[in-house]
Amino acid sequence: MSTLNVSEVLTVVLESGLEVYAPVSANLVTDHNYGADADGNRGVSRSWVEDVEVTGELYTDDGLPLTDKETLEALNLLLEMGETHDWDTN
Repeated sequence: MSTLNVSEVLTVVLESGLEVYAPVSANLVTDHNYGADADGNRGVSRSWVEDVEVTGELYTDDGLPLTDKETLEALNLLLEMGETHDWDTN
């Protein structure tokens, strides 16, 4: 099994239409023998995302501070996006 840590700045749009962006990191885990067993069945290569986290400050284009409600919404959206994001591994 191998793990690769990746980071990118992701952007989400809040219900209010405000764009928020922040650095997000995740661990990409790959198991090249996923599903292998003692009966000699070979496994297959599978990858998944683990440990997504927002690693820096939240920013908006207008530079105004976010309310607590907007901050919570943005953090939840960023973490959800991190789970399904097509991470650049190059």
